[in-house]
Amino acid sequence: MITRRVGTGLAARRRTVLLALALGAALSAPASAQDIPEPVGFINDFAEVLSAVDEARTLHLIDEVRGKSGGEMVIVTMPT
Repeated sequence: MITRRVGTGLAARRRTVLLALALGAALSAPASAQDIPEPVGFINDFAEVLSAVDEARTLHLIDEVRGKSGGEMVIVTMPT
């Protein structure tokens, strides 16, 4: 015997639509709220919070990680 819950399909569709709307709003809001500059290299300090010494140390760490594991890192700071 096959049993079916009444209203389950409608509730599932409603949840799916709400999730899609929420996801669409979340993904579109940040892009329209702020212009994102073009990245330049592995360190992109657009907020200008890193000193030259901090940038050099971080770049050295990035080179070390890339050399040892092949992994890559990118540092991005954004003004608020």
